[in-house]
Amino acid sequence: MLDTLAERYFHYLFSTYNIAERDAKRMQNLLSWAEKNERDAFKEISRFAAEQLKKIDKYFPTQAVELKRVIDVMKKPESIEQMKVYVDKYLKIVTSEEINQKLTINYVKSLYISPFYGQTSFLQKTFSAMTYDTHLKRMIKDFIEPARLEITFAELLQSAKSEEEIKDFLEKHKDYSGFKGWLKAIKKMKLSDTHQWFHENLLPCSFIDSLYATMNFEEMMFLPLGISRTNATNFFYDFNKINPIPMSAVARLILFLFPIGATFYNRQVGHGTAKETRRYAGIVLNSTRFADNYDANETYRNIRNEGGSFTDAVFGVLADVKQKAERSQRSLLFIEVHTDGSKKTVLDYYHMPAYASKYFSSNQSNALRVLFLKEEKDQFIRSILNGRDPKQEMFRYVREAIKNATHRTGALVMVQQRAKIMRVKKGVNEEMDEKQDKQIYVIYKQGIALQKRLEGKTNTETHDVYRADASKKIQGIAYRLLNSLKTGNPDSFLDTIMRLHVGVGLPVSSLFLDVLKKGGLDFETIGGAFIAGLLGEEYKEKPIGEEAK
Repeated sequence: MLDTLAERYFHYLFSTYNIAERDAKRMQNLLSWAEKNERDAFKEISRFAAEQLKKIDKYFPTQAVELKRVIDVMKKPESIEQMKVYVDKYLKIVTSEEINQKLTINYVKSLYISPFYGQTSFLQKTFSAMTYDTHLKRMIKDFIEPARLEITFAELLQSAKSEEEIKDFLEKHKDYSGFKGWLKAIKKMKLSDTHQWFHENLLPCSFIDSLYATMNFEEMMFLPLGISRTNATNFFYDFNKINPIPMSAVARLILFLFPIGATFYNRQVGHGTAKETRRYAGIVLNSTRFADNYDANETYRNIRNEGGSFTDAVFGVLADVKQKAERSQRSLLFIEVHTDGSKKTVLDYYHMPAYASKYFSSNQSNALRVLFLKEEKDQFIRSILNGRDPKQEMFRYVREAIKNATHRTGALVMVQQRAKIMRVKKGVNEEMDEKQDKQIYVIYKQGIALQKRLEGKTNTETHDVYRADASKKIQGIAYRLLNSLKTGNPDSFLDTIMRLHVGVGLPVSSLFLDVLKKGGLDFETIGGAFIAGLLGEEYKEKPIGEEAK
């Protein structure tokens, strides 16, 4: 595999992140847009082409002159047909193999590889001007050949019939820094003494036990795991500051391949004004065969690349392993890592517990797919996988439902599904599960009944004017009840409920008293279901298959 690994590595990068294909697709989309909005689309086409010109001019001045002529006429096309001609000329220049290779490799290095390794080897800034062949040779020299030498030596050490075979090999490859000092140490030893010396004097690789360490782990080898030598003594092997984290070239090579195996996507982090978008790399692991891991990651990659959410990816991977052993479902581990190329790394990992696997494998969980708030839905799933109560995600969804009527049915679904996952976690039997589902719906209908009474009491004369007033009043009540939920204040919640029901002459369901008990429905479920009813309309739960569709 090592013979062709470097070629395969770069071939994968070119086929996955091909700049020429991306440009062609972008231009085609802009031309389609021009059919409806010619002026704005034409401006965007020339702007985008000008951006690419800056990159090309830096490395290909001759082609840049020709490209500039094309861009100049792009600014004043007489028709969309003429613009199509200009775009074709543009694409013929930028999609040439030489330019495409240069732009693609620099794009991939800056966005997908360098953040994990800094400026080691061909990731140095000076390599931006180098050719494809130069990159290939540097990868072979820095990563492939050291790994090949160490694997070959490890095999030789096991199979050698005489000490001369080992000494001859080390003599032949004495220029390799990893073998430094080995030949001198064993020069006068017999075979048995040679084996003993290696066993007693060399440290094993921290990542691969069967190989000897020939270097030390450094931040440039995998930045997300980077540590400071002065502040991380407890991580050092035998408290050895000279050889803090011994590793082999094979381990370094495997770590360097991480961006090839990972799936990259943007993810929103935080809420409200603190929200930001970060680029994450994600992988899926389980304790079964490597082939199963590969299949799971291909499923994960395909779903994310097609715009699927984290929720879609989790369901997709689970469906993929459904035919395999049940233990593979229980052992699924989802890892997400973000690094900005500095020492700041965010690592999230979600190990699917048995109860979560049971929930996601059931038809009930399909209801989550119809939720419109993608980020809240994804975070809901992440909380479940982490074994946390997803009530905060439920609160945020209910809050959005108060502001936007589109999400009001979704708020009830979120309340129902949180209650279900918490019951699965506790091991509640089927009879109690059905009973509590009915109780949630009763509370939901109580909220609808109060809503109708409030609207009916307010809408007396001019229907349209007072309708707005009723809506604002209900919205204010919903915010007040939600605040009681978030602060864990059942007394305030019940006080508001009692006053509202008395005010409109509506009896209060005894289920509300469960907020004061340890058994039965929990406070968050009761409050969430009632607020969803107060905001929504009569909701008739569809069959799970129809919901998913």
